[in-house]
Amino acid sequence: MFLSKGFRGYYYLYYTDELTGKRKKISTKTKVKAEANQFLKLFNPEHTDRIKKPSLIYLDQLQGEVMKYANNNLTRSSIYIYQGVFKSLFRILGNKAIKYIPFTDIELYKAERIKQVSKTSVNIELRTMKAIFNYAIKSLYITENPLRHIKPYPIPQKERLSFDREEIGLILDTISNENIRNIVVFGLLTGCRLGEILNTQWSDINLNDRVLTIKNKPTFKTKTGKIREIPISDNLFKLLTNLLNRKLQTNVIAMFEAEG
Repeated sequence: MFLSKGFRGYYYLYYTDELTGKRKKISTKTKVKAEANQFLKLFNPEHTDRIKKPSLIYLDQLQGEVMKYANNNLTRSSIYIYQGVFKSLFRILGNKAIKYIPFTDIELYKAERIKQVSKTSVNIELRTMKAIFNYAIKSLYITENPLRHIKPYPIPQKERLSFDREEIGLILDTISNENIRNIVVFGLLTGCRLGEILNTQWSDINLNDRVLTIKNKPTFKTKTGKIREIPISDNLFKLLTNLLNRKLQTNVIAMFEAEG
């Protein structure tokens, strides 16, 4: 058996019929070589259905498979987005067979969601949904993505906002909680996301070499999954030194209180 690209770029599988000895071909119904190879792997000339997959897969069945994949491969924030998309799909479309979800159903989804969330949020959901149906294609449940011709909402480019010294001072002056103020200052000096700040440990900070390392933890992953190093500026060094001295002082006081 072998694969060959044929009419309009679709891959065809060629095989020899054991009964007649004649060469036959069957369309893989895909233009993607990896998917055609998957078809070849599952193909059985003795079976009329050719592929060992159920004829109809419903949204709830697809959800189970996709969420299992997401839990094993994606970040927590991405998992939440996938969960939200499935929840909205069930509410708007019902538990339909994915084979019978056309272009118009996705347009209905867009029209309903734009009443509740921003265009940017809808676009994120559409990208997530496209990935969901791409998973269904790779699993050979469907042959075409219903989002193939769906256009995202156009988002006008906004001017990138920044704060000057006076504005930063006004923001910090309104924060009465010292711990929260330190978090804000840490973010201003490093550009770190809130999750990265909250998951930073002293072991990530090298004051001698003045390097802060943002890395993955057992319960936390960076947005890209990559480790990065941030130089510690003079202002950040001063903040971290003050925090470390306070931490050491607190530990000493606690030790004496325990002994007393």
